[in-house]
Amino acid sequence: MRSCALRPQLKRDPLGAMLDPRLLSDPRLMNQPVSPRARWPLAFILAGGFGLCLALDVDTLRHWEDRPHPVFQLLFLTVVGLAAAVVALRLFRGDPVIKPVQRPPRAIIIRVLGLLILGICGLVALVSESCGERVEFGTMALGGLGSLLWPTQFFPPQREHGA
Repeated sequence: MRSCALRPQLKRDPLGAMLDPRLLSDPRLMNQPVSPRARWPLAFILAGGFGLCLALDVDTLRHWEDRPHPVFQLLFLTVVGLAAAVVALRLFRGDPVIKPVQRPPRAIIIRVLGLLILGICGLVALVSESCGERVEFGTMALGGLGSLLWPTQFFPPQREHGA
């Protein structure tokens, strides 16, 4: 006889540990602090990301002539590394990572970000030389197009602005 614990729970959890979109639209859930069990591992992972970005920045500076787009790579890695360092520092100190969220962002903010992603990733996909880059940046451009056309897909409609 089979145990009930061995059967898949298809009605409650059909796709495994899938991200719940309600986490992005419920202010009560968004304002919960990071749990103490997750705070230190996340801080160490982000600090490692900062170190990796710093190492890649130094490598880009050393091999400037060999890189196809060194300025873009240097700027991107610097911004991502600094963002990771700031969040890691806040997690280490126990500070809130962001200010409390009142509402989901306005649709115009999502549309502008979608337009930026569509424009930048679409142009990169058009001028890239490898098929893998075209697929990768083309997929990101389609995500930007989705944000541009349907900005409130995962957010409930709001009467007042939030961002």
